Amino acid sequence: MEEVITTKQFSKTLLGCEIHFYILRMKQSVLVWIGRISSFKHLSVAMKSRLDSQPISSQLIGDSTDTSSSNLSRVLALKGGCQCFVSVNIADESVRLLAEEHISELCVKHPELFSF
Repeated sequence: MEEVITTKQFSKTLLGCEIHFYILRMKQSVLVWIGRISSFKHLSVAMKSRLDSQPISSQLIGDSTDTSSSNLSRVLALKGGCQCFVSVNIADESVRLLAEEHISELCVKHPELFSF
Protein backbone atom coordinates (compact mmCIF):
# COMPACT_ATOMS: atom_id res chain seq x y z
CA MET A 1 0.00 0.00 0.00
CA GLU A 2 1.36 3.40 -0.99
CA GLU A 3 1.88 5.93 1.79
CA VAL A 4 -0.49 8.88 1.46
CA ILE A 5 1.48 11.23 3.73
CA THR A 6 5.23 11.25 4.29
CA THR A 7 7.31 13.68 6.30
CA LYS A 8 10.91 14.78 6.42
CA GLN A 9 12.30 17.14 9.02
CA PHE A 10 15.80 18.34 9.68
CA SER A 11 17.74 21.31 10.99
CA LYS A 12 20.69 23.18 9.53
CA THR A 13 22.86 25.95 10.95
CA LEU A 14 22.99 28.94 8.61
CA LEU A 15 25.08 31.98 9.57
CA GLY A 16 25.08 30.81 13.18
CA CYS A 17 21.28 30.37 13.34
CA GLU A 18 19.67 26.96 13.70
CA ILE A 19 16.94 26.73 11.05
CA HIS A 20 14.34 23.98 11.06
CA PHE A 21 12.87 22.48 7.89
CA TYR A 22 9.70 20.41 7.73
CA ILE A 23 8.37 18.83 4.54
CA LEU A 24 4.95 17.20 4.50
CA ARG A 25 4.30 15.33 1.26
CA MET A 26 0.64 14.55 0.74
CA LYS A 27 -1.15 12.73 -2.06
CA GLN A 28 -0.96 15.55 -4.62
CA SER A 29 0.66 18.45 -2.77
CA VAL A 30 3.59 19.40 -0.58
CA LEU A 31 3.80 21.66 2.46
CA VAL A 32 7.19 23.15 3.31
CA TRP A 33 7.71 24.96 6.61
CA ILE A 34 10.98 26.77 7.35
CA GLY A 35 11.72 28.69 10.54
CA ARG A 36 13.72 29.23 13.70
CA ILE A 37 10.89 28.78 16.22
CA SER A 38 7.42 27.29 16.08
CA SER A 39 5.57 29.99 14.18
CA PHE A 40 3.15 30.03 11.28
CA LYS A 41 2.97 33.71 10.35
CA HIS A 42 3.02 33.26 6.58
CA LEU A 43 1.52 30.69 4.22
CA SER A 44 1.40 30.76 0.45
CA VAL A 45 0.33 28.26 -2.16
CA ALA A 46 1.43 27.92 -5.76
CA MET A 47 0.55 25.56 -8.57
CA LYS A 48 1.14 25.17 -12.27
CA SER A 49 -1.50 26.45 -14.66
CA ARG A 50 -2.39 25.30 -18.16
CA LEU A 51 -2.78 28.95 -19.11
CA ASP A 52 0.70 30.16 -18.17
CA SER A 53 4.22 28.71 -18.10
CA GLN A 54 4.80 30.21 -14.63
CA PRO A 55 2.99 28.86 -11.55
CA ILE A 56 0.26 30.99 -10.02
CA SER A 57 0.48 31.76 -6.32
CA SER A 58 -1.57 33.25 -3.54
CA GLN A 59 -0.78 34.44 -0.04
CA LEU A 60 -3.14 32.60 2.34
CA ILE A 61 -1.85 33.83 5.71
CA GLY A 62 0.27 36.83 6.62
CA ASP A 63 1.40 40.17 5.30
CA SER A 64 1.16 40.33 1.50
CA THR A 65 4.22 42.63 1.34
CA ASP A 66 6.43 39.74 2.54
CA THR A 67 6.75 37.69 -0.64
CA SER A 68 9.32 35.13 0.51
CA SER A 69 6.75 32.34 0.99
CA SER A 70 5.04 33.14 -2.32
CA ASN A 71 8.31 33.26 -4.24
CA LEU A 72 9.54 29.95 -2.84
CA SER A 73 6.18 28.26 -3.40
CA ARG A 74 6.35 29.27 -7.11
CA VAL A 75 9.90 27.93 -7.45
CA LEU A 76 8.99 24.60 -5.85
CA ALA A 77 5.76 24.27 -7.85
CA LEU A 78 7.71 24.87 -11.05
CA LYS A 79 10.44 22.37 -10.17
CA GLY A 80 8.16 19.74 -8.67
CA GLY A 81 5.11 20.17 -10.84
CA CYS A 82 2.71 19.93 -7.92
CA GLN A 83 0.72 22.20 -5.63
CA CYS A 84 3.11 23.63 -3.01
CA PHE A 85 2.19 25.26 0.29
CA VAL A 86 5.12 27.17 1.79
CA SER A 87 5.60 28.94 5.11
CA VAL A 88 8.88 30.81 5.59
CA ASN A 89 9.24 32.28 9.08
CA ILE A 90 12.72 33.81 9.22
CA ALA A 91 13.17 37.53 9.89
CA ASP A 92 16.86 37.82 8.93
CA GLU A 93 16.99 38.23 5.14
CA SER A 94 20.48 36.73 4.73
CA VAL A 95 19.52 33.61 6.66
CA ARG A 96 16.18 33.40 4.84
CA LEU A 97 17.88 33.52 1.42
CA LEU A 98 20.28 30.74 2.43
CA ALA A 99 17.39 28.62 3.72
CA GLU A 100 15.46 29.14 0.47
CA GLU A 101 18.55 28.21 -1.53
CA HIS A 102 19.00 25.07 0.58
CA ILE A 103 15.42 23.89 0.04
CA SER A 104 15.68 24.61 -3.71
CA GLU A 105 18.85 22.48 -3.88
CA LEU A 106 17.08 19.75 -1.94
CA CYS A 107 14.30 19.82 -4.52
CA VAL A 108 16.87 19.06 -7.25
CA LYS A 109 18.77 16.41 -5.25
CA HIS A 110 15.64 14.66 -3.92
CA PRO A 111 12.81 15.27 -6.40
CA GLU A 112 10.81 12.43 -4.84
CA LEU A 113 10.03 14.80 -1.96
CA PHE A 114 8.48 17.44 -4.20
CA SER A 115 7.12 15.79 -7.34
CA PHE A 116 4.50 13.22 -8.29
